[in-house]
Amino acid sequence: MAFSNKNAGGGGGPLPPSLNVAFEVLSYDVKDRNHPSVDDTFQGIILTEAFGQPEGTEFTFKMRSLPAKGENIHGMAYGSSKPKLPPTSVAGDGVRGGQGIAEGAYVDRKSGVVVMNWLTMKVRQPETNIDQLLVGQYFSVDSERKNNKTGRVNQSRYMYDVNNAPMVPQVDAQTLLSLIGPHLETPAANLGGVPGFMLRGIDLNNFRKGAFQATRFSLPRVEEGGQYRDATAIEAIERFLESDHAKRFMKALMDPKDPVENPYIDIIPYVRIRTGKDSLPSEHAQKKDDSRFFKLPVPDTEYFDYYIGRGNTHIRWQDPKTEGGEGSFFSTLTLPMQRYETPMYAPEEIPTPNLPQEVADFFHARAEEIGRKIAPRNNNGPASAPAADEPSTGPAPR
Repeated sequence: MAFSNKNAGGGGGPLPPSLNVAFEVLSYDVKDRNHPSVDDTFQGIILTEAFGQPEGTEFTFKMRSLPAKGENIHGMAYGSSKPKLPPTSVAGDGVRGGQGIAEGAYVDRKSGVVVMNWLTMKVRQPETNIDQLLVGQYFSVDSERKNNKTGRVNQSRYMYDVNNAPMVPQVDAQTLLSLIGPHLETPAANLGGVPGFMLRGIDLNNFRKGAFQATRFSLPRVEEGGQYRDATAIEAIERFLESDHAKRFMKALMDPKDPVENPYIDIIPYVRIRTGKDSLPSEHAQKKDDSRFFKLPVPDTEYFDYYIGRGNTHIRWQDPKTEGGEGSFFSTLTLPMQRYETPMYAPEEIPTPNLPQEVADFFHARAEEIGRKIAPRNNNGPASAPAADEPSTGPAPR
């Protein structure tokens, strides 16, 4: 045992559950594009399962109340991209319609129409646009942090590829390199962000007693001839195994006084995505901070515990600032799929397909309990204190 560590307006209540639903537009029905109305609608398909229906189900969408100027159903105004759609338009000739997120959405029981509190239009033409939606994945969002040396502010978001999390037969450089090396070698421009991984261990004999832990590691930069470059996969694995986090993990696994007799170890690829400058909480006009959906304060401290939940995010490509430089993606929005009380997993409890069912059920029950505690609508607590760039998740080994 060395490893240590009610939906909003529920279905039976007066209001249906409230979701953040990713959709793709099929057609619009707008009477007067110059005068928005709550009667304006569009037909769309959902991009993930929602409202008890599978991905691809078609719904009619409408606003709950008259939207603010520039946020009407057909506007799709975002950044410098302004569409020229007629009041009624149908995607055709292989060009898909716009995509977006219907926030705080529910199905009206009488009409079957999806009613939205807010409409977040982000992607006009998915095949050709620099904007993309990543939907139905597992995400977490860190608090905004300031570098005391440079004064720069940043915020990281993580997307975990739980469906491609191989089991690890033994923790050594060769094994890790074979399992995660190709992911670490993939350019950030192809992934949408900086590659990394989380190594997770569970004592299957004692998981109900909290015998599990994990450590997270992003691809580092290395100096070469006065210039910085991404580390190779070999360099990254060597640096990881030399880190204190990895050493603590190995000590917990192989402690001669209390070894893990029935270990389950896997490695979960992830991508770290930076928050766009204008979307940083300190820069955002409305001071919005998506991290509030993914964290809880640690009692009697100024710190937070960060959690992982299924959701949707928007990323946008930024061209290189200098000729010959590297471009990158940034994110402007990350939302859980359920508006409130989304199951939220501690990093060491993240679900993966290979997890034994008994363990997965145990972790999901804990995630549902955490989800009930996170209440973004009332979360106006103190700003989070700075933390290490790559903290080890979970409690320290015994």
